[in-house]
Amino acid sequence: MHFFLQNVAMFIESIPNRNSPPCIFLRETYRYAGKVKRRTIANLSKWPSGVVEGLRRLFKSECHPDTVTSPRLVGPHPRARALV
Repeated sequence: MHFFLQNVAMFIESIPNRNSPPCIFLRETYRYAGKVKRRTIANLSKWPSGVVEGLRRLFKSECHPDTVTSPRLVGPHPRARALV
């Protein structure tokens, strides 16, 4: 039996912590074998808040990628990129 990935979506999720700043993750959701799964692509907690907000706006298609000021980004997936 073969299963295929479909409808992959990426988003930024903020997880609150009790006595420390919230964790900010770049996450991906996908369907596998009829179930919705999600995986963490990167931990963005140490990134500057302006860069995280720019990336969040980019995922929501609120701005063009050229207008987001951020460090140089490279990676295998156009949306999931690692900070160099």
